[in-house]
Amino acid sequence: MAGTNKKGMYAEFEWGTYRSLEGAIARDGIVDGKELSEALRRHRGEPIPDKVFDYLCARLEGTIKKPRGRKPDGPIGHFRAILAPVFYEHYFTWLQRRKRQCGLKGWPRIRDADWWQGPPHERAARMVAKRLFPNHTWRHVANFVSSQKRQRICSE
Repeated sequence: MAGTNKKGMYAEFEWGTYRSLEGAIARDGIVDGKELSEALRRHRGEPIPDKVFDYLCARLEGTIKKPRGRKPDGPIGHFRAILAPVFYEHYFTWLQRRKRQCGLKGWPRIRDADWWQGPPHERAARMVAKRLFPNHTWRHVANFVSSQKRQRICSE
């Protein structure tokens, strides 16, 4: 394609090309506005492919809208789903053992920390929340870990 600087077989699949737009339209039915404007700027003076032109017209008319609701979990969400139960179990067993052996009072530096409050299950959830879910409460983490356990038990 004339608008790309790179040469080779992968040049037409890079972000902001008509070929990548056609693939995204065929795959998802929605294209990011930044990518669309980048492709139009990059290929100024070239004819716009029919798929991209039809999509652009529909978008300007307002007939194409982004899907509502929460975005699907990406790779980070899957990573959290794997690590959260592991960390929770590790912290929970450590806290239970610590409570039996020497209590949960804690040393002076962490006594007043917000994640060092409550019974062992709550503390474990707070520790996981601090590490993996910075924008969620400990209750969210406890429910998440519980649902992950249920899914694992039901699938076995």
